Amino acid sequence: MALDNQTFANLERDISDTGEAINECKMITPRYGLRFKSIPLISKEADVKVSELSSAIDTALAGGAGAAGWTANLIEYKGSTQNKFNEDQEKINNETIQYALNISELRQLKPRKNGSIAMTLGYSETGIGAGVYLFDKNIVNNDDAGEYIRVNGIQGAWVLQPKNEISLELFGAVGDKVIDDAAAMRKCSLFAEKYNLKIKGESKVGYYFASDVTIYNDFDVEGLYFNASESKYGSLYIKTKKEPEIIALSSLGGLTEGSSKITGFPLSAVGKYVRFSTETAVLTERNNNGL
Repeated sequence: MALDNQTFANLERDISDTGEAINECKMITPRYGLRFKSIPLISKEADVKVSELSSAIDTALAGGAGAAGWTANLIEYKGSTQNKFNEDQEKINNETIQYALNISELRQLKPRKNGSIAMTLGYSETGIGAGVYLFDKNIVNNDDAGEYIRVNGIQGAWVLQPKNEISLELFGAVGDKVIDDAAAMRKCSLFAEKYNLKIKGESKVGYYFASDVTIYNDFDVEGLYFNASESKYGSLYIKTKKEPEIIALSSLGGLTEGSSKITGFPLSAVGKYVRFSTETAVLTERNNNGL
């Protein structure tokens, strides 16, 4: 582009407009485009609006609006009031699931409201024992590191939500064949009985237990291990809620030591395990496939 007289005149005009836009309180009419407000003019108008807003707030506060919580209604935000925006945002937040990495972090997680839902990414290790919890402010139960997780400093607790099956790891089971998982297994078993859930193990290694565990529901784990020592052992009991069918020993035939077959059982006993016992001792137990 040739730098002729007209070009220099245009440059001088642009420089002048720029100077006025920065330093003078006026509307600027550029060579091209729409008229615009200079920075001092924008600043002045903003000061007036802030002053008017401040005055309006002072007036409202003097009339008790602040105490009534109306002040946010005086502020316009995105075509609405600040108060409406705050309410909408609070509603969104309340409906959003909260997250915690583990149970320890869940104990620090304050709910947004009663009934909030939180998800853990694991019990102590991310990816193992992840669960869903609902906050109930009316819970007074102690923190049992399983069904109830209390939040430090507030009333109520996060409550584990049942699904179709429940993991041993949700109650702190490690599943490494070394650490004693008996306590976690007992807590999981009681929870499963309460909600009629299948118990599932996440471990592919197996679970070691050194004290008694009673299972009431379907139980699907990779393996169970216990110490054979007489001083430290655990027993696994499988129980049913159904009342057992009791058959009088006098009605059975062939019940002698070393019997290979016993007759006299009803058809309902076919394929089931039968426990022979007195009040003080168990005599034997066998699977009745050929009655």
